[in-house]
Amino acid sequence: MRTKITIVLLLLNAALFYYIFYVRQHDIGDRENTTILGSEASNIQAITIEDPDQPGSSIHLVRQGDNWTISSPVEWPANPFAVRPIIADLQRLYSITSFTVQDLIKSGQTLDEYGLEKPRRILTFTPASLPGLPVNPVTLKIGAPTQAGNRLYILSPDGQRVHIVMRSLAESLNVRLDTLRADTLFTIDVFEARSLNIEPAAGSRVRFRRDNERWALEAPIQARASKTGTEITINDLRGLRVDRFLDTADTAAPARDSLALPALRVTVEGNNRSETLLIGDRLEKAPAAASGGENTEPAAEYYAQLDGRKAYFIVRIPDILVKTLRDAQQDLRDRHILDFNRANVSSITITAAQQTEVVLQRLEATGNPESAPWQIIRRTDHGPQITPADHDAVVRLLDSLASLRVLQDGTEGKGFVNDAPSDAEKENYGFTMRPAREVTLNFAAEPAPAGATAAPVPALTLQIGSGASTVAETAGNTYARVTNQNYIYRVSPDILDELPANPLAYRDRVIRELPAGAQITALRLTDLAKRVIVMDATFPLEPDAVSHAAIESLAAQLRTLRARQFVADDFANTIYVAGEERSWAYQLEMTITLSGGAAARTDTDSLFIAARSGGTTQYIGSPQYRVIFEAEQSLIDVLHAITYGPRDPGPPPES
Repeated sequence: MRTKITIVLLLLNAALFYYIFYVRQHDIGDRENTTILGSEASNIQAITIEDPDQPGSSIHLVRQGDNWTISSPVEWPANPFAVRPIIADLQRLYSITSFTVQDLIKSGQTLDEYGLEKPRRILTFTPASLPGLPVNPVTLKIGAPTQAGNRLYILSPDGQRVHIVMRSLAESLNVRLDTLRADTLFTIDVFEARSLNIEPAAGSRVRFRRDNERWALEAPIQARASKTGTEITINDLRGLRVDRFLDTADTAAPARDSLALPALRVTVEGNNRSETLLIGDRLEKAPAAASGGENTEPAAEYYAQLDGRKAYFIVRIPDILVKTLRDAQQDLRDRHILDFNRANVSSITITAAQQTEVVLQRLEATGNPESAPWQIIRRTDHGPQITPADHDAVVRLLDSLASLRVLQDGTEGKGFVNDAPSDAEKENYGFTMRPAREVTLNFAAEPAPAGATAAPVPALTLQIGSGASTVAETAGNTYARVTNQNYIYRVSPDILDELPANPLAYRDRVIRELPAGAQITALRLTDLAKRVIVMDATFPLEPDAVSHAAIESLAAQLRTLRARQFVADDFANTIYVAGEERSWAYQLEMTITLSGGAAARTDTDSLFIAARSGGTTQYIGSPQYRVIFEAEQSLIDVLHAITYGPRDPGPPPES
């Protein structure tokens, strides 16, 4: 029984293999032989679609590189999503069955019965030319559908055979001109764009040019442009679409009149090509939201035309984009006032009216220059006085300068105030006499290739002025300018607080730091008014010493004496506290022992402490370091624990 089953299975397998390798391959070969068009359809260069029932309505498409263009009845870029199905249907046009025209005549039938005497569509395409051979257009006549309905008749290019094909070709050819026309206006991508030109009907032309990775405003003035703003604008232009074409004389007349002198002419230039959109009058309609959802920006309709093309159309443009184009000189300008490399700054000079000049100098560093220390140089009658600068304070200063921006235009007035001020106007802005601030940045020479001389980098000088109180337009405002430029900007008045002209604002907050071999061996705190010793401690402390933890904490903080901020760069016997001149409240004496060498050395130091003037403010003076400063909160708290702690009654008892 099993032997019979095995034999039957072998016979069935043999039959299956015979079908696959002989019958199936033969069917496929026959199908390949029924392709109506040959290699001429592989590289089509032009297509003409005619409707015999509508003379003069033929559409002519021409291939230009990888793109298609409608050359007739209007010149316009073609929609690639409408052209691709036509190309694909021609390249895979198979004949389901066919018969000769001669056999049709012998049977007493005519082409008219198949819709081929007066075809519904006539498609003519031109293949790519081959060297030395003529180019012969290929014509297909599209006839009536078959009775089955999903197929149709077509006449072969030589007119000798009628083929029955799937009707997908007829569907792809049954497209209106509006469908074949692309609705895109700008095709230049942001990365390809090299310039943006905006020409209003009234006013100066505004031109932006790409400079490597930056954008610059070239006309009507030369200034830095906002890279982000300019590229967003170009991208928004690329997103514009034709809302509807104006093909009839009646609908095109208002657009033609409006675009005789367009309100805006916008040109984007790319690599060896440019595209220009002419924008005319706004249509008198209520503002509507731009397409894409309820939360999109409001937009309006405008008459428009592409330069060099005859077609008129309506385009919907967001209101914010129209404003940007009309105010491009202001809106697309870089609002950063200073452009500099912070790592290359070698020194900073700050001056203010009736104040001492502050000079900050960067010291050389072997590694990252931004981590290099800074120092303060003060010029005195006895020569320059040098003190270490607080690195964080200098970094904050550079951050403030780098982030200084022109105020946004609004109800308070425009930010780009004046691009060509007269001397009288400069005086009104506060620049003719001593400005409120003047900051000069000096730079190290930029690195140069081997064998070349390093090119010096010119200094930058920023001036901050306060508007004249006698001039209404400038009163109460703060202005900025760079001395090698002629532009006046309006800035936030907070910049004056961020650019203090006091050397104490930049002094290193560490007043003294004991070396590793130094130890505080004794502390004594004296109430100067009462002449009473509040604390007298010798280290190591006795286990039962009063305020043991507070004294240990005080000694630990005194190892690195830091200021929250400096008050004066000299010591005085009195201190201005709470609106009056007062004597110091306490004196803190320290005994410091330095080990090392043949014998230990003992030094003494004193700090004078004022009465606490607030929850977070207490002044300390150092005769040795000739400075008065505000203590950090941690030191204030431990001094409070020592001076007031023993008298603190604690929380009230619970009732």
